[in-house]
Amino acid sequence: MGTFFRKSKAEEPAYPSPVRLLFLVATSIFFIEIAFMFATEYIQGLSPLHEALLDASSLVALVMPVLYFLIYRPLVLHIEERKVAEDALKESEKRFSQIFQQVTDYILVLEPMEEGSPIIVDASNSAFIKHGYTCEELIGKPITFLDADTRDIPVRMSALQLGQELRFEVVHRCKDGSTFVAEVSAKTIEFGEKTLVFTIERDITEKKAMERTLRESEERFRSAFDYSKVGMTLLNSDYKYIKVNNAFCEMTGYSETELIDGDFKGITHPDDVEQNLKMSKSLRAGETSFFHMEKRYIHKNGNIVWGDLTVSAVRDEAGKLMHVLAIVQDITERKEAEAALVIAKENAEEATRLKDKFVSLVSHDLKTPLSSMLGFLKLVRDDTGEPLNEGTKLILGRSIDSGKQMANLIDDLLNLSRLRTGQIKLGMQFFDAKYIGAKMAADYSYAAQQK
Repeated sequence: MGTFFRKSKAEEPAYPSPVRLLFLVATSIFFIEIAFMFATEYIQGLSPLHEALLDASSLVALVMPVLYFLIYRPLVLHIEERKVAEDALKESEKRFSQIFQQVTDYILVLEPMEEGSPIIVDASNSAFIKHGYTCEELIGKPITFLDADTRDIPVRMSALQLGQELRFEVVHRCKDGSTFVAEVSAKTIEFGEKTLVFTIERDITEKKAMERTLRESEERFRSAFDYSKVGMTLLNSDYKYIKVNNAFCEMTGYSETELIDGDFKGITHPDDVEQNLKMSKSLRAGETSFFHMEKRYIHKNGNIVWGDLTVSAVRDEAGKLMHVLAIVQDITERKEAEAALVIAKENAEEATRLKDKFVSLVSHDLKTPLSSMLGFLKLVRDDTGEPLNEGTKLILGRSIDSGKQMANLIDDLLNLSRLRTGQIKLGMQFFDAKYIGAKMAADYSYAAQQK
Protein backbone atom coordinates (compact mmCIF):
# COMPACT_ATOMS: atom_id res chain seq x y z
CA MET A 1 0.00 0.00 0.00
CA GLY A 2 1.00 3.63 -0.27
CA THR A 3 1.62 6.33 2.28
CA PHE A 4 -1.79 6.18 3.97
CA PHE A 5 -2.58 2.47 3.91
CA ARG A 6 0.75 0.73 4.64
CA LYS A 7 1.08 0.11 8.45
CA SER A 8 3.83 -1.39 10.66
CA LYS A 9 3.34 -4.86 12.08
CA ALA A 10 4.67 -4.26 15.67
CA GLU A 11 3.19 -6.62 18.22
CA GLU A 12 0.82 -5.18 20.87
CA PRO A 13 1.59 -5.82 24.63
CA ALA A 14 -0.10 -8.83 26.20
CA TYR A 15 -2.71 -8.09 28.83
CA PRO A 16 -3.30 -10.42 31.83
CA SER A 17 -6.37 -12.62 31.77
CA PRO A 18 -9.14 -11.70 34.27
CA VAL A 19 -9.35 -15.34 35.46
CA ARG A 20 -5.60 -15.38 36.10
CA LEU A 21 -5.75 -12.12 38.11
CA LEU A 22 -8.70 -13.38 40.14
CA PHE A 23 -6.74 -16.54 40.98
CA LEU A 24 -3.69 -14.52 42.11
CA VAL A 25 -5.79 -12.18 44.31
CA ALA A 26 -7.67 -15.09 45.92
CA THR A 27 -4.42 -16.91 46.67
CA SER A 28 -2.91 -13.80 48.23
CA ILE A 29 -5.96 -13.25 50.44
CA PHE A 30 -5.91 -16.91 51.52
CA PHE A 31 -2.29 -16.83 52.65
CA ILE A 32 -2.72 -13.49 54.38
CA GLU A 33 -5.69 -14.86 56.34
CA ILE A 34 -3.73 -18.00 57.34
CA ALA A 35 -0.88 -15.86 58.55
CA PHE A 36 -3.25 -13.66 60.49
CA MET A 37 -4.95 -16.62 62.19
CA PHE A 38 -1.60 -18.20 63.02
CA ALA A 39 -0.32 -15.04 64.56
CA THR A 40 -3.45 -14.50 66.60
CA GLU A 41 -3.57 -18.05 67.88
CA TYR A 42 0.07 -18.93 68.60
CA ILE A 43 2.02 -15.75 68.87
CA GLN A 44 1.58 -13.81 72.08
CA GLY A 45 2.96 -10.50 73.11
CA LEU A 46 3.45 -9.02 69.67
CA SER A 47 5.05 -5.69 69.44
CA PRO A 48 2.98 -2.70 68.32
CA LEU A 49 4.77 -2.79 64.96
CA HIS A 50 3.78 -6.38 64.35
CA GLU A 51 0.20 -5.69 65.34
CA ALA A 52 0.08 -2.79 62.94
CA LEU A 53 1.39 -5.03 60.14
CA LEU A 54 -1.26 -7.61 60.94
CA ASP A 55 -3.96 -4.95 60.95
CA ALA A 56 -2.72 -3.65 57.59
CA SER A 57 -2.71 -7.16 56.16
CA SER A 58 -6.26 -7.67 57.34
CA LEU A 59 -7.28 -4.37 55.80
CA VAL A 60 -5.65 -5.31 52.50
CA ALA A 61 -7.36 -8.70 52.58
CA LEU A 62 -10.70 -6.97 53.00
CA VAL A 63 -10.12 -4.14 50.47
CA MET A 64 -8.51 -6.15 47.63
CA PRO A 65 -11.72 -7.86 46.44
CA VAL A 66 -13.49 -4.55 46.46
CA LEU A 67 -10.68 -2.91 44.41
CA TYR A 68 -10.64 -5.84 41.97
CA PHE A 69 -14.33 -5.80 41.19
CA LEU A 70 -14.78 -2.01 41.22
CA ILE A 71 -11.57 -0.81 39.51
CA TYR A 72 -9.24 -3.47 38.14
CA ARG A 73 -11.77 -5.81 36.50
CA PRO A 74 -13.59 -2.99 34.55
CA LEU A 75 -10.19 -1.65 33.49
CA VAL A 76 -9.08 -5.07 32.21
CA LEU A 77 -12.38 -5.60 30.38
CA HIS A 78 -12.03 -2.19 28.74
CA ILE A 79 -8.52 -3.05 27.63
CA GLU A 80 -9.69 -6.41 26.27
CA GLU A 81 -12.53 -4.77 24.34
CA ARG A 82 -10.12 -2.21 22.90
CA LYS A 83 -7.74 -4.98 21.88
CA VAL A 84 -10.58 -6.89 20.12
CA ALA A 85 -11.60 -3.72 18.31
CA GLU A 86 -8.00 -3.04 17.29
CA ASP A 87 -7.63 -6.63 16.05
CA ALA A 88 -10.83 -6.29 14.02
CA LEU A 89 -9.60 -2.99 12.60
CA LYS A 90 -6.25 -4.53 11.69
CA GLU A 91 -8.04 -7.47 10.01
CA SER A 92 -10.30 -5.08 8.12
CA GLU A 93 -7.28 -3.04 6.99
CA LYS A 94 -5.55 -6.26 5.92
CA ARG A 95 -8.55 -7.31 3.82
CA PHE A 96 -8.83 -3.81 2.36
CA SER A 97 -5.11 -3.84 1.56
CA GLN A 98 -5.46 -7.18 -0.24
CA ILE A 99 -8.45 -5.91 -2.21
CA PHE A 100 -6.66 -2.62 -2.89
CA GLN A 101 -3.65 -4.38 -4.36
CA GLN A 102 -5.40 -7.21 -6.23
CA VAL A 103 -8.24 -5.44 -8.03
CA THR A 104 -8.12 -5.76 -11.82
CA ASP A 105 -9.20 -2.12 -12.12
CA TYR A 106 -6.65 0.28 -10.75
CA ILE A 107 -7.04 2.66 -7.83
CA LEU A 108 -5.60 6.10 -7.23
CA VAL A 109 -5.86 8.03 -3.94
CA LEU A 110 -5.53 11.80 -4.31
CA GLU A 111 -5.03 14.53 -1.73
CA PRO A 112 -6.65 17.84 -2.69
CA MET A 113 -4.42 20.92 -2.51
CA GLU A 114 -5.48 24.42 -1.60
CA GLU A 115 -3.82 25.57 -4.81
CA GLY A 116 -3.06 23.50 -7.85
CA SER A 117 -3.96 19.98 -8.85
CA PRO A 118 -4.46 17.16 -6.30
CA ILE A 119 -1.47 14.99 -5.44
CA ILE A 120 -1.28 11.21 -5.90
CA VAL A 121 -0.67 9.86 -2.37
CA ASP A 122 -1.36 6.17 -2.97
CA ALA A 123 -2.08 3.72 -5.79
CA SER A 124 -2.74 0.04 -6.33
CA ASN A 125 -0.13 -2.21 -7.89
CA SER A 126 -2.31 -2.46 -11.01
CA ALA A 127 -2.03 1.33 -11.38
CA PHE A 128 1.78 1.18 -11.36
CA ILE A 129 1.75 -1.68 -13.88
CA LYS A 130 -0.80 0.04 -16.12
CA HIS A 131 1.09 3.31 -16.30
CA GLY A 132 4.57 1.79 -16.30
CA TYR A 133 5.79 3.79 -13.27
CA THR A 134 7.29 2.59 -10.00
CA CYS A 135 5.87 3.65 -6.65
CA GLU A 136 8.69 6.18 -6.17
CA GLU A 137 8.11 7.67 -9.62
CA LEU A 138 4.34 8.12 -9.22
CA ILE A 139 3.60 8.82 -5.54
CA GLY A 140 3.75 12.53 -4.78
CA LYS A 141 3.08 13.61 -8.37
CA PRO A 142 0.08 15.80 -9.27
CA ILE A 143 -2.73 14.12 -11.18
CA THR A 144 -1.77 16.28 -14.18
CA PHE A 145 1.26 13.98 -14.42
CA LEU A 146 -1.15 11.33 -15.79
CA ASP A 147 -4.10 13.27 -17.25
CA ALA A 148 -3.63 14.26 -20.89
CA ASP A 149 -6.43 16.84 -20.62
CA THR A 150 -6.40 18.90 -17.42
CA ARG A 151 -9.11 21.45 -18.24
CA ASP A 152 -11.90 19.75 -16.26
CA ILE A 153 -9.88 18.95 -13.12
CA PRO A 154 -10.90 22.11 -11.13
CA VAL A 155 -14.59 21.58 -11.89
CA ARG A 156 -14.43 17.94 -10.83
CA MET A 157 -12.57 18.70 -7.61
CA SER A 158 -15.15 21.34 -6.67
CA ALA A 159 -17.96 18.84 -7.20
CA LEU A 160 -16.15 16.15 -5.18
CA GLN A 161 -15.50 18.50 -2.28
CA LEU A 162 -19.25 19.20 -2.19
CA GLY A 163 -19.80 15.48 -1.55
CA GLN A 164 -20.84 14.44 -5.05
CA GLU A 165 -19.87 11.09 -6.52
CA LEU A 166 -18.60 11.49 -10.09
CA ARG A 167 -18.29 9.20 -13.06
CA PHE A 168 -16.36 10.46 -16.07
CA GLU A 169 -13.84 9.54 -18.76
CA VAL A 170 -10.25 10.75 -19.02
CA VAL A 171 -7.24 10.10 -21.22
CA HIS A 172 -4.17 8.94 -19.25
CA ARG A 173 -0.56 9.00 -20.33
CA CYS A 174 1.83 6.10 -19.70
CA LYS A 175 5.57 6.23 -19.13
CA ASP A 176 6.26 4.99 -22.69
CA GLY A 177 4.26 7.90 -24.15
CA SER A 178 1.18 5.89 -25.09
CA THR A 179 -2.29 6.89 -23.96
CA PHE A 180 -5.52 5.09 -23.10
CA VAL A 181 -9.08 6.03 -22.21
CA ALA A 182 -10.07 5.42 -18.58
CA GLU A 183 -13.54 5.35 -17.04
CA VAL A 184 -13.28 6.88 -13.56
CA SER A 185 -15.55 6.59 -10.50
CA ALA A 186 -14.51 9.11 -7.85
CA LYS A 187 -15.65 10.10 -4.36
CA THR A 188 -14.18 11.68 -1.23
CA ILE A 189 -13.27 9.67 1.88
CA GLU A 190 -12.35 10.79 5.39
CA PHE A 191 -9.00 9.43 6.57
CA GLY A 192 -8.22 10.77 10.00
CA GLU A 193 -8.15 14.52 9.73
CA LYS A 194 -7.64 14.42 5.97
CA THR A 195 -10.17 14.37 3.18
CA LEU A 196 -8.92 12.29 0.28
CA VAL A 197 -10.29 11.51 -3.17
CA PHE A 198 -10.67 7.78 -3.85
CA THR A 199 -10.88 6.81 -7.53
CA ILE A 200 -11.49 3.46 -9.22
CA GLU A 201 -10.44 3.54 -12.85
CA ARG A 202 -10.84 1.10 -15.73
CA ASP A 203 -9.20 0.98 -19.16
CA ILE A 204 -12.02 1.25 -21.71
CA THR A 205 -9.89 1.87 -24.81
CA GLU A 206 -11.07 -1.35 -26.48
CA LYS A 207 -14.63 -0.64 -25.43
CA LYS A 208 -14.46 2.85 -26.96
CA ALA A 209 -12.96 1.41 -30.16
CA MET A 210 -15.79 -1.13 -30.36
CA GLU A 211 -18.35 1.60 -29.72
CA ARG A 212 -16.77 3.73 -32.44
CA THR A 213 -16.78 0.79 -34.87
CA LEU A 214 -20.40 0.02 -33.98
CA ARG A 215 -21.36 3.68 -34.38
CA GLU A 216 -19.66 3.86 -37.78
CA SER A 217 -21.40 0.65 -38.80
CA GLU A 218 -24.74 2.06 -37.68
CA GLU A 219 -24.08 5.28 -39.59
CA ARG A 220 -23.23 3.32 -42.74
CA PHE A 221 -26.39 1.25 -42.33
CA ARG A 222 -28.45 4.38 -41.71
CA SER A 223 -27.03 6.05 -44.81
CA ALA A 224 -27.62 2.94 -46.91
CA PHE A 225 -31.12 2.64 -45.44
CA ASP A 226 -32.16 6.26 -45.88
CA TYR A 227 -30.64 6.98 -49.29
CA SER A 228 -31.11 3.64 -50.99
CA LYS A 229 -33.04 3.68 -54.24
CA VAL A 230 -34.59 0.38 -53.20
CA GLY A 231 -37.42 0.31 -50.68
CA MET A 232 -36.27 -0.74 -47.20
CA THR A 233 -38.33 -1.21 -44.05
CA LEU A 234 -37.55 -2.23 -40.47
CA LEU A 235 -40.30 -4.04 -38.56
CA ASN A 236 -40.54 -5.26 -34.97
CA SER A 237 -41.23 -8.84 -33.93
CA ASP A 238 -44.97 -8.24 -34.45
CA TYR A 239 -44.30 -7.18 -38.05
CA LYS A 240 -45.24 -3.55 -37.47
CA TYR A 241 -43.23 -0.88 -39.27
CA ILE A 242 -40.83 1.04 -37.02
CA LYS A 243 -38.73 2.63 -39.78
CA VAL A 244 -39.16 3.03 -43.54
CA ASN A 245 -37.01 4.81 -46.11
CA ASN A 246 -37.99 7.39 -48.72
CA ALA A 247 -37.89 4.90 -51.61
CA PHE A 248 -40.54 2.73 -49.94
CA CYS A 249 -42.70 5.78 -49.20
CA GLU A 250 -42.51 6.84 -52.86
CA MET A 251 -43.27 3.28 -53.95
CA THR A 252 -46.45 3.00 -51.88
CA GLY A 253 -47.51 6.66 -51.87
CA TYR A 254 -47.69 6.80 -48.04
CA SER A 255 -45.62 9.02 -45.75
CA GLU A 256 -43.41 7.57 -43.05
CA THR A 257 -45.83 8.79 -40.38
CA GLU A 258 -48.72 6.98 -42.06
CA LEU A 259 -46.76 3.73 -42.30
CA ILE A 260 -45.20 3.72 -38.80
CA ASP A 261 -46.98 1.43 -36.34
CA GLY A 262 -48.94 -0.13 -39.19
CA ASP A 263 -48.33 -3.65 -40.47
CA PHE A 264 -47.69 -4.98 -43.96
CA LYS A 265 -51.20 -6.43 -44.30
CA GLY A 266 -52.75 -2.99 -44.60
CA ILE A 267 -50.95 -2.22 -47.87
CA THR A 268 -50.75 -5.76 -49.29
CA HIS A 269 -53.07 -7.00 -52.04
CA PRO A 270 -55.69 -9.32 -50.46
CA ASP A 271 -54.69 -12.19 -52.74
CA ASP A 272 -51.07 -12.07 -51.47
CA VAL A 273 -51.73 -11.70 -47.72
CA GLU A 274 -52.08 -15.41 -46.95
CA GLN A 275 -48.81 -16.39 -48.60
CA ASN A 276 -47.01 -13.46 -46.93
CA LEU A 277 -48.37 -14.45 -43.50
CA LYS A 278 -47.35 -18.08 -44.01
CA MET A 279 -43.77 -17.14 -44.82
CA SER A 280 -43.64 -14.61 -41.95
CA LYS A 281 -44.74 -17.23 -39.43
CA SER A 282 -42.05 -19.59 -40.68
CA LEU A 283 -39.45 -16.82 -40.23
CA ARG A 284 -40.64 -16.00 -36.71
CA ALA A 285 -40.55 -19.70 -35.71
CA GLY A 286 -36.89 -19.89 -36.78
CA GLU A 287 -37.57 -22.43 -39.53
CA THR A 288 -35.78 -20.14 -41.97
CA SER A 289 -33.53 -17.08 -41.71
CA PHE A 290 -35.07 -15.25 -44.68
CA PHE A 291 -37.68 -15.60 -47.41
CA HIS A 292 -38.27 -14.16 -50.88
CA MET A 293 -41.48 -13.57 -52.79
CA GLU A 294 -43.09 -11.34 -55.38
CA LYS A 295 -46.17 -9.59 -54.08
CA ARG A 296 -48.56 -6.80 -54.93
CA TYR A 297 -48.89 -3.64 -52.85
CA ILE A 298 -51.88 -1.34 -52.88
CA HIS A 299 -50.70 2.20 -53.66
CA LYS A 300 -52.37 5.03 -51.78
CA ASN A 301 -54.09 6.06 -55.02
CA GLY A 302 -55.45 2.52 -55.45
CA ASN A 303 -53.05 1.34 -58.15
CA ILE A 304 -51.29 -2.03 -58.00
CA VAL A 305 -47.54 -1.91 -57.36
CA TRP A 306 -45.50 -5.07 -57.81
CA GLY A 307 -42.61 -5.60 -55.38
CA ASP A 308 -39.75 -8.10 -55.29
CA LEU A 309 -39.61 -8.72 -51.51
CA THR A 310 -36.71 -10.19 -49.49
CA VAL A 311 -37.21 -10.45 -45.71
CA SER A 312 -34.41 -11.26 -43.22
CA ALA A 313 -34.58 -11.91 -39.47
CA VAL A 314 -32.44 -10.05 -36.91
CA ARG A 315 -32.08 -12.11 -33.72
CA ASP A 316 -30.30 -11.63 -30.38
CA GLU A 317 -27.65 -13.96 -28.94
CA ALA A 318 -30.38 -16.22 -27.52
CA GLY A 319 -32.00 -16.57 -30.94
CA LYS A 320 -35.03 -14.43 -30.08
CA LEU A 321 -36.48 -12.44 -32.97
CA MET A 322 -35.79 -8.73 -32.44
CA HIS A 323 -36.35 -7.06 -35.80
CA VAL A 324 -37.24 -7.89 -39.38
CA LEU A 325 -35.50 -6.18 -42.29
CA ALA A 326 -37.45 -6.09 -45.55
CA ILE A 327 -35.98 -5.00 -48.89
CA VAL A 328 -38.51 -4.26 -51.64
CA GLN A 329 -37.67 -3.52 -55.26
CA ASP A 330 -40.36 -2.00 -57.47
CA ILE A 331 -40.83 -4.40 -60.40
CA THR A 332 -44.10 -2.95 -61.69
CA GLU A 333 -42.61 -1.99 -65.06
CA ARG A 334 -41.07 -5.44 -65.46
CA LYS A 335 -44.38 -7.10 -64.62
CA GLU A 336 -46.22 -4.86 -67.08
CA ALA A 337 -43.63 -5.67 -69.77
CA GLU A 338 -43.99 -9.38 -69.04
CA ALA A 339 -47.76 -9.08 -69.26
CA ALA A 340 -47.45 -7.18 -72.55
CA LEU A 341 -45.06 -9.82 -73.84
CA VAL A 342 -47.50 -12.58 -72.93
CA ILE A 343 -50.29 -10.73 -74.75
CA ALA A 344 -48.02 -10.17 -77.76
CA LYS A 345 -47.07 -13.83 -77.79
CA GLU A 346 -50.71 -14.86 -77.62
CA ASN A 347 -51.54 -12.43 -80.43
CA ALA A 348 -48.66 -13.77 -82.52
CA GLU A 349 -49.75 -17.32 -81.95
CA GLU A 350 -53.28 -16.39 -82.90
CA ALA A 351 -52.01 -14.62 -86.03
CA THR A 352 -49.92 -17.63 -86.96
CA ARG A 353 -52.92 -19.89 -86.46
CA LEU A 354 -55.06 -17.67 -88.67
CA LYS A 355 -52.30 -17.48 -91.28
CA ASP A 356 -51.93 -21.24 -91.33
CA LYS A 357 -55.66 -21.56 -91.68
CA PHE A 358 -55.67 -19.00 -94.47
CA VAL A 359 -52.78 -20.72 -96.27
CA SER A 360 -54.51 -24.05 -95.95
CA LEU A 361 -57.76 -22.70 -97.37
CA VAL A 362 -56.08 -20.71 -100.13
CA SER A 363 -53.84 -23.63 -101.04
CA HIS A 364 -56.81 -25.88 -101.49
CA ASP A 365 -58.68 -23.22 -103.46
CA LEU A 366 -55.66 -22.61 -105.74
CA LYS A 367 -54.80 -26.23 -106.22
CA THR A 368 -58.25 -27.19 -107.56
CA PRO A 369 -58.43 -24.73 -110.57
CA LEU A 370 -54.74 -25.25 -111.24
CA SER A 371 -55.25 -28.98 -111.58
CA SER A 372 -58.06 -28.27 -114.05
CA MET A 373 -55.85 -25.96 -116.10
CA LEU A 374 -53.09 -28.55 -116.24
CA GLY A 375 -55.56 -31.16 -117.37
CA PHE A 376 -56.84 -29.01 -120.24
CA LEU A 377 -53.31 -28.15 -121.36
CA LYS A 378 -52.40 -31.77 -121.48
CA LEU A 379 -55.54 -32.51 -123.57
CA VAL A 380 -54.61 -29.81 -126.09
CA ARG A 381 -51.03 -30.96 -126.31
CA ASP A 382 -51.86 -34.61 -126.65
CA ASP A 383 -54.91 -34.18 -129.01
CA THR A 384 -54.32 -36.44 -131.98
CA GLY A 385 -57.29 -35.18 -133.97
CA GLU A 386 -55.69 -31.82 -134.64
CA PRO A 387 -51.98 -32.30 -134.22
CA LEU A 388 -49.91 -29.24 -133.26
CA ASN A 389 -46.60 -28.25 -134.64
CA GLU A 390 -43.49 -28.84 -132.62
CA GLY A 391 -43.13 -25.22 -131.47
CA THR A 392 -46.64 -25.14 -130.06
CA LYS A 393 -46.15 -28.48 -128.35
CA LEU A 394 -42.95 -27.15 -126.77
CA ILE A 395 -44.75 -24.09 -125.47
CA LEU A 396 -47.57 -26.19 -124.05
CA GLY A 397 -45.01 -28.49 -122.45
CA ARG A 398 -43.32 -25.57 -120.73
CA SER A 399 -46.69 -24.28 -119.53
CA ILE A 400 -47.59 -27.67 -118.12
CA ASP A 401 -44.22 -27.86 -116.34
CA SER A 402 -44.76 -24.40 -114.84
CA GLY A 403 -48.19 -25.44 -113.69
CA LYS A 404 -46.74 -28.51 -112.02
CA GLN A 405 -44.16 -26.31 -110.33
CA MET A 406 -46.94 -24.08 -109.04
CA ALA A 407 -48.76 -27.12 -107.77
CA ASN A 408 -45.60 -28.22 -105.98
CA LEU A 409 -45.33 -24.77 -104.38
CA ILE A 410 -48.88 -25.10 -103.13
CA ASP A 411 -48.03 -28.53 -101.73
CA ASP A 412 -44.99 -26.96 -100.04
CA LEU A 413 -47.25 -24.32 -98.44
CA LEU A 414 -49.51 -27.06 -97.12
CA ASN A 415 -46.47 -29.00 -95.85
CA LEU A 416 -45.18 -25.85 -94.12
CA SER A 417 -48.51 -25.51 -92.33
CA ARG A 418 -48.33 -29.18 -91.33
CA LEU A 419 -44.74 -28.62 -90.17
CA ARG A 420 -45.79 -25.81 -87.83
CA THR A 421 -48.47 -27.99 -86.27
CA GLY A 422 -46.09 -30.92 -85.94
CA GLN A 423 -47.95 -33.17 -88.34
CA ILE A 424 -44.79 -33.79 -90.39
CA LYS A 425 -41.08 -33.65 -89.69
CA LEU A 426 -38.24 -32.63 -91.99
CA GLY A 427 -35.73 -35.21 -93.13
CA MET A 428 -32.38 -34.86 -94.96
CA GLN A 429 -31.90 -36.50 -98.40
CA PHE A 430 -29.70 -36.20 -101.51
CA PHE A 431 -30.92 -34.44 -104.68
CA ASP A 432 -29.57 -33.86 -108.21
CA ALA A 433 -28.37 -30.27 -108.50
CA LYS A 434 -27.82 -30.75 -112.23
CA TYR A 435 -31.54 -31.36 -112.65
CA ILE A 436 -32.33 -28.06 -110.94
CA GLY A 437 -29.96 -26.20 -113.26
CA ALA A 438 -31.33 -27.84 -116.40
CA LYS A 439 -34.89 -27.16 -115.29
CA MET A 440 -34.20 -23.49 -114.62
CA ALA A 441 -32.49 -23.16 -118.04
CA ALA A 442 -35.49 -24.75 -119.77
CA ASP A 443 -37.91 -22.51 -117.89
CA TYR A 444 -36.20 -19.35 -119.15
CA SER A 445 -35.16 -20.59 -122.66
CA TYR A 446 -38.34 -19.32 -124.38
CA ALA A 447 -37.89 -15.82 -122.93
CA ALA A 448 -34.24 -15.93 -123.96
CA GLN A 449 -35.17 -16.85 -127.53
CA GLN A 450 -37.55 -13.87 -127.70
CA LYS A 451 -34.75 -11.55 -126.71
